[in-house]
Amino acid sequence: MMKRRMWIVPAVLGVFLLLTPVQAQEKPAADGAKLVQERCIRCHGAGRIDQAKKDRKGWESTVDRMIGKGVKLTAQERESVLAHLSGR
Repeated sequence: MMKRRMWIVPAVLGVFLLLTPVQAQEKPAADGAKLVQERCIRCHGAGRIDQAKKDRKGWESTVDRMIGKGVKLTAQERESVLAHLSGR
């Protein structure tokens, strides 16, 4: 009788695992405002950034120029910074 019941635990566990949704482990989206504080304000005052009146294209040019000067941004971080700066 004991041998017959031994299959129940693995079977129930298997069904449970099949029915449990698997969540992809994605990196959270970078916070553009936080990145601007960490990476831009270091060299440029907040006032300089706040006073700049640029559209998305203008910010792309500026951010890419800063990346060329050594600012470290991943593609996702770049996009977050651009969304933040152009959405203000």
